[in-house]
Amino acid sequence: MRRHLRFFACFGLLAVWLSLPAADTEGQAPRRSVAEVLKTMPKTQTSQDGFILVVAADVPGDEVGFCGPLVQFASTLVHDLGKTFYLSELPRRREPGLIIYAQDGRTNDTRVVARAARRMSGPYTRIWLPSPGFSDIGLLRFEIAKAYFRVMVESYRELPAPKGAPPPLEMPEWLVEGALRQVDIEDARADIRDVLGGWSDGYFPFFPSLCAEKRVPSVLAGYLAGWIKEKRLFPEIFRRLAAAQPVEGDWLAVNLTGEKDAVAQDRVSDYRLLRLLRKVISPGRTSHSDLRIFASRLLLYPPFYDKMFAGSRNGCAFREAIALSSDQSVRQVAACKAREIPLYAIGRGEELQQASLAYMEFLMALARGEDRARLTALLDAADLKFELAKEAVRKREKEER
Repeated sequence: MRRHLRFFACFGLLAVWLSLPAADTEGQAPRRSVAEVLKTMPKTQTSQDGFILVVAADVPGDEVGFCGPLVQFASTLVHDLGKTFYLSELPRRREPGLIIYAQDGRTNDTRVVARAARRMSGPYTRIWLPSPGFSDIGLLRFEIAKAYFRVMVESYRELPAPKGAPPPLEMPEWLVEGALRQVDIEDARADIRDVLGGWSDGYFPFFPSLCAEKRVPSVLAGYLAGWIKEKRLFPEIFRRLAAAQPVEGDWLAVNLTGEKDAVAQDRVSDYRLLRLLRKVISPGRTSHSDLRIFASRLLLYPPFYDKMFAGSRNGCAFREAIALSSDQSVRQVAACKAREIPLYAIGRGEELQQASLAYMEFLMALARGEDRARLTALLDAADLKFELAKEAVRKREKEER
């Protein structure tokens, strides 16, 4: 490819050179030097691994141009995707797998136009940027990631392919988006916080149904991509797509959970979310999601879903438990909750930690069977500290805006 580009560049240069008038002809403009002609020719640059080629139009007055920045941008993204998901290096190719054409920007067309194609050496992707200085960066990242995964899938294809074998499948768009969210650590953390908040509020979908959806919200896509990363499933995904087999639905649910039964798959998903509830996502900082999760834990319930306590109850609020403090089963549950509650506040901000300690003090008093007036005062103090933690988060976020 580079030989061809050099040939056409030289051919074009020769044609321009021959078409110019002689340097000293009276009444005519002097012939331009080779250096001057080269400045008007398209610039090209290839990434170190040969995967990315950028062809950029010359921009008058811009000595840097778009070649270097675009090669660096695309190469960094490809490297980050491979590193994030523990993937091997791209296979060496005779020709680039991604060609980016950057125009001169003399237009208000900010589109990112991508086209996939195939040649004897394998698939490749062409991306046109009519106005590269104003292109949609999010869409450009998405198309670069698709091009990268397209070549990775091809590298797992059986060669030579059997006669009549179907072409490889494309990486699902939701998974491309989810993978990009995993590359950005802040996006990955935000996805976990949002998913945990939704799950705590009872909005998380039945897990096998989630895996069967062809399009899922970006938050859930990022969460699923994070689980795929944890299980290191991308090589197996590449193999399936190379064999024209889909990766959604039953296959995804089974391989993420290790279970074939739908109910068991959902239970494994709940266990994983429960583990993530105790994970410190943003050390030293309390988020709205942390507050929602902490609030969802301010209930008493038996350690097993099929058990009851205090007669026929399967759960109650802390204030209700004060009236039931004479019941031994309530005290036992309170003692268990006292050990659990700090786990949802450790490392998440001083205000929330203070609230958790106050609730723990209340629960330990409840487990000891102290009088109701004392329990009410302790719970009032804990609720006040929790409100102060909420106010601190609201104030901080208002200042940051």
